[in-house]
Amino acid sequence: MIPRRLIPIITFSIILLLSLAQIFWWVYFQIRQTKTVVSLHSQVGVLWEEKIEHELDNAVRRHHRAAGARNDFDHASFIRDWMATNAAEYEWDSIAFAASGKILIHSKQQQIVLDEANRRLVMFISEGAFFSIMVLAGIYFLYYTFKKEIQLQVLQTNFILSVTHELRSPLASIKLYLQSLLRSNVPDQKREMFLKHGLEDADRLHRLLENLLNAARMEEKKVIYHKRPIDLSQTLGIVGQSWQSRLGEEIQWTIEISNDISIRADEDALQSVLDNFMENAVKYATAPKKITIRLRSVAPWAIIDFSDNGDGVNPNEEKLIFQKFYRSENEMTRRTKGIGLGLYLAGKIVKDHQGLITVARDETLGGAKFTVRWPLA
Repeated sequence: MIPRRLIPIITFSIILLLSLAQIFWWVYFQIRQTKTVVSLHSQVGVLWEEKIEHELDNAVRRHHRAAGARNDFDHASFIRDWMATNAAEYEWDSIAFAASGKILIHSKQQQIVLDEANRRLVMFISEGAFFSIMVLAGIYFLYYTFKKEIQLQVLQTNFILSVTHELRSPLASIKLYLQSLLRSNVPDQKREMFLKHGLEDADRLHRLLENLLNAARMEEKKVIYHKRPIDLSQTLGIVGQSWQSRLGEEIQWTIEISNDISIRADEDALQSVLDNFMENAVKYATAPKKITIRLRSVAPWAIIDFSDNGDGVNPNEEKLIFQKFYRSENEMTRRTKGIGLGLYLAGKIVKDHQGLITVARDETLGGAKFTVRWPLA
């Protein structure tokens, strides 16, 4: 049985082959017809030459009988006079004799036919090539559109599934914590732990909703940035400490921040970029998790590196991961949280601030390294 994903490819291949076969048959038929016409005209020319040769031979014989055996008979002059007299009747422009004695006729009408045949050959071949290119372009466009439509459907399905999971999990956790807290005999230590985890899940829901809202605003180009000078060294230090305190000893952190690096940015947008790259590193690092954050300045850029010890990014997906709702289809991604908006938002914000993002493999940790270049203030 043919896999469903191959049916569109097979269908378009059949359409392509049939279309090209029809075009090639049409070109072949027209060329063959033209060659047939040329062949017929060539045969007519041969018949003309044979007829003229026969008529000329008869004329010479008659002239010989009428003139008798005179020695002053000028054979060449007689032929020229006969040609001039019969040119209109036989529709030739010039006539000559080959070395073999065969008559060679040059007819303007025949030349016109030959020129027209050559022109039609070139025209049919050119039209065939043009129509072939147009058919290929049209089928490619249809295939590309169809492929994009399928990808969109896959993204929408994945998005719905991801959002459903991302909403259900923290809500279920919060509900469980609240039900536990309703018990009268909950120890203070556990009560504090339940409240902490509940707040973390609430923050997770808040980030999810904020990402959805920001993505919608960016799609409609309704985002307004309020840029001002920001101490990036201080901001990144606070973000790093927040993630360290939130995750405790689950992750081995290495944070290296150069002092007094300032940029111009929207504070909320910058916070979103930093949080999304932090969350991405935490999400894809593998146990025992190791994450390295570095900040340095190389004029005219402030450069931030986010590295982890995960599986890294497939080179074929280095651009795709910044598309909205894109999620890699490997097993690692299916085990991780997210809806495919974090890197999309980060990429849009950095680009709107005239920055750059590159992806590579970290030589030390072996995982992905995202490098953000932000213009210095």
